[in-house]
Amino acid sequence: MSWLIRLGIRRGWRNGVVNGNKAWLYAGAAALLLRMLGRAFSKEESVVYREVLQAGERIVITHEPRV
Repeated sequence: MSWLIRLGIRRGWRNGVVNGNKAWLYAGAAALLLRMLGRAFSKEESVVYREVLQAGERIVITHEPRV
């Protein structure tokens, strides 16, 4: 499904913005909106920071609430 969204964004930019076709512009905007919504509501967690700890080192994990 992601390939279809990428295709919509790419063709929407190329045919809508560059060539002036309004139908492709709207299709590209809809595909971009779908990609943004998919990223906003995905359940996947991403690695923010990774480091190897040496003996005797420790980490403190804090949580910041989502806005």
